[in-house]
Amino acid sequence: MADQENSTQTGADREDAPLGENGIKALQREREARKAAEKELAEVRAKMAEMQAAALRREVAAAKGLTEAQARFLTGETREELEAAADALTEAFRPAPSGPPKRRPTEALRGGADPYGTNAPSAADIADQIMRR
Repeated sequence: MADQENSTQTGADREDAPLGENGIKALQREREARKAAEKELAEVRAKMAEMQAAALRREVAAAKGLTEAQARFLTGETREELEAAADALTEAFRPAPSGPPKRRPTEALRGGADPYGTNAPSAADIADQIMRR
């Protein structure tokens, strides 16, 4: 009867038995490979989420008529948040309403060949000024 108990325990013990030195090394390599794979998977998932967010940002920017440079300033994680940010951006940088042009004062410009303009003194006026000095 002791032999029967040993034989049943031997079957169970074989599965739970220590793996030995080579088995432990193989198990450690497998665990390291799994950790590396999980890390790579997390990096790929983060990169994919980043790319999806950039695509959504470009899509919203195109729908709202923004340039790529303006699209970089959109913040938010959902489409609604990005659309609200795009609306705020277009509102903030809306061109001033075009009305009649503002009137600027006209400068009295003269050509270089005619320094006095149309009111040039005559030769007699110049002679009188010289004689007064």
